[in-house]
Amino acid sequence: MHNFDDKDKYCDATFENIQLKKQQIDKKQFENCRFVKCNFSESIFKGCKFTDCEFINCNLSLLDISNTAFSEVVFDGSKLVGVDWTKAKWPQVKLVSPIKFYRCQIDHSNFYELNLSSIVFEDCKAQGVDFRAADLSYASFVSTDLYNSLFIHTNLSGADFIDAVNYRIDIHLNNLKKAKFSFPEVVALLHSLDIEIEGLTSP
Repeated sequence: MHNFDDKDKYCDATFENIQLKKQQIDKKQFENCRFVKCNFSESIFKGCKFTDCEFINCNLSLLDISNTAFSEVVFDGSKLVGVDWTKAKWPQVKLVSPIKFYRCQIDHSNFYELNLSSIVFEDCKAQGVDFRAADLSYASFVSTDLYNSLFIHTNLSGADFIDAVNYRIDIHLNNLKKAKFSFPEVVALLHSLDIEIEGLTSP
């Protein structure tokens, strides 16, 4: 087990099979580090900073990320259920999305009112996620399951929903300008129009 007590900053390191469930890590910096098959579920990252890092096949469910900063961080094949991303420390000015998710489970997470333009959720399970009032312009939701996720006053302009499934997005309450969708899932957008379509059965 690694408790990260020996120094304040780690660079170019790989951490594998770390088991730190329900633990607290304070004010540590990680730069160009890889976390592989680690378990940080129900732990607290308080005032930490992750730059150019990867989390591969990790469990970070119910992680508390209070005042923790992320820059160019990739989550791949990881479980991040119930994470409140509004607690993180986000930059005032950014050029690219600070986090990306590939093949992750992020059910019941919270992105309320966050400015995360160009964020990536690809081939993810994102059920019951709160995306309300967030700026997700040019985001990628490719092949992601969005069952019961909330989109209200969300900026989805230019977003990519190709092969995404189970989304319910009110076209009157969200900005969908130039967003991309694929058939037949795009038909779900018509449910907000209160119209009847012959041959289409409402879920």
